[in-house]
Amino acid sequence: MYDFLKAAHDGIRWIVVLMAVIVLVKTLIGWLGNQDYTKLDRQLWLGLVNSAAIQFLLGLVLIIWLPFNYNVGFSDTIFRVGLEHAVTNIIAVGILMYAARFKKLSDVLQHRNKFFAVLISALLIYVAVSRVGGWPWA
Repeated sequence: MYDFLKAAHDGIRWIVVLMAVIVLVKTLIGWLGNQDYTKLDRQLWLGLVNSAAIQFLLGLVLIIWLPFNYNVGFSDTIFRVGLEHAVTNIIAVGILMYAARFKKLSDVLQHRNKFFAVLISALLIYVAVSRVGGWPWA
């Protein structure tokens, strides 16, 4: 079961990456083009936040399950690296969740603020996934 959840966690990562790229481009265009914040923008944002939340929950289950599945202690390197990965991603998802509060701002400010929230989150996610060797090019 652990291996299935890990495979799901590895696969959903690409959905999060794809959604982050789409939202980054869309919010940048909306910000620089002084566009309205539309229903499509809300749906894309919701897709990103939901995919990141699902990824977060799968990761949480995996990090809790890791010591029982592989008989590693809390001081072992594999657990420590996994915990660093988890904490970095918790911060990244927290930034995305916080950015949902920007809905009361003007449309241009919503685009701008969400662009920077996604950019910072994407950079944190990149670092966290690199830490566990999860990118095929790294």
